[in-house]
Formats: sequence, structure tokens, C-alpha cells
Amino acid sequence: MKTRFIVVLIAVLLISGCGSIYKCVPDKTIANNSHFDATIVSDHCAIYLTVKNKSSKNIEIDWNKTLFIDPSGGTNGLFTFGTEHYYEDKDFKYPATLIFPGTAIERTLYPVAHRYFVRSGWKWNKLDLGTNGIFLTTLIDGKEVSEKMTFEFVSEKRTLF
Repeated sequence: MKTRFIVVLIAVLLISGCGSIYKCVPDKTIANNSHFDATIVSDHCAIYLTVKNKSSKNIEIDWNKTLFIDPSGGTNGLFTFGTEHYYEDKDFKYPATLIFPGTAIERTLYPVAHRYFVRSGWKWNKLDLGTNGIFLTTLIDGKEVSEKMTFEFVSEKRTLF
């Protein structure tokens, strides 16, 4: 009786340990050009963006033209910074972020397409399996410079051994 219980317990533990998890490939996506270095890293809901200005000119990030790339192969709306309110102004425009020469900024971005409202505030669904990313739009010396940065969420089987 005792050995049967131990065998059942081990079987339950092995079965519960086998499942799938999201894995981001590559872990970090990097875009380099003559003006800036940009890096994105993602968890299941957000994209963490770092932009370092390596030029001698100011760089503006145009958040109203920086778009979320979803697994459908196209863009799917803007990003939020996780600080929005229940109400929304339909004509609201995000102010540009200015990056001075030799400095860097870090922002946590949440796709608007993945948010929903609950009583306690805004929440975000997980990013979908497949190719996700960001279409970063900057303004440098009056000219638009864009970078497409993508990563892939894949389902990976996880086991105890």
C-alpha cells in the first residue's frame, strides 16, 4: 500500500513538472545605426526598450509613430507606459522623448492591443506566440529614422530532468 502511494506521488510530480513555457528568441534584440543603439528585451507582457544616443545631435522618439509588431506580420497599434487612466482622450498624443547626445533612456512598453480594464485598473494579456516586436520611429535633425526590431515567442517543453 505504501509503495503504491509513493509510485502515484512520483507519477503526479513528473506529470505536473512537464508543461510548456514561453521562451523569447533571441533573449535580446539589438539595432545599431550611426545615430543610436537600441535594445529590446521582453517578458510575457511588456517590452523593455533601451536607446543610447551615440551621435552629437538630440534624438526624439516619436511615440505616436512607434508601433507594436504582432504575429500577424503587421503592426497593431501603439504602446502605453502602464500609467493610463480609465478615461481616454481620443485626440491624445504622446509627447516625444528627447535623448541628449551621449545619454540613454529606458522605457517599459505595453502594447495597447493587449490591454483590458478590470476594477483595479488596466491589465495586459501575454504576448502571442510568434514574431512580436517594435517599429521604433525617431526624429534626428529633422529626418525620420526607423528601426524594426523583432523577437519570437516560442513554446518550449519543460521537464524536471
